[in-house]
Amino acid sequence: MKYFIYAPLQILCMVFCYLTNWLVVLFGTEEGQLPGLLNLWNTWDDTLDNKTDVGRMPSFLRYDWDEHYQAYMVQLNGRNVYQE
Repeated sequence: MKYFIYAPLQILCMVFCYLTNWLVVLFGTEEGQLPGLLNLWNTWDDTLDNKTDVGRMPSFLRYDWDEHYQAYMVQLNGRNVYQE
């Protein structure tokens, strides 16, 4: 029964987040995290800018990720995340 209550709410939240992702990323910190309440848009396992994203970018936006960043794992809010 809970499913019938939570499923529509989950879909509404998902649509809201998809529509606002392009705006929220503008507030990212140098560590690739989002501050304050915007932290709800963070994924649990990675930062905003990671090595795998570069391969999915259009060719005119690609850059040498390894030249600019060095990834390492840290504890953040009780979880392990990779940071640059």
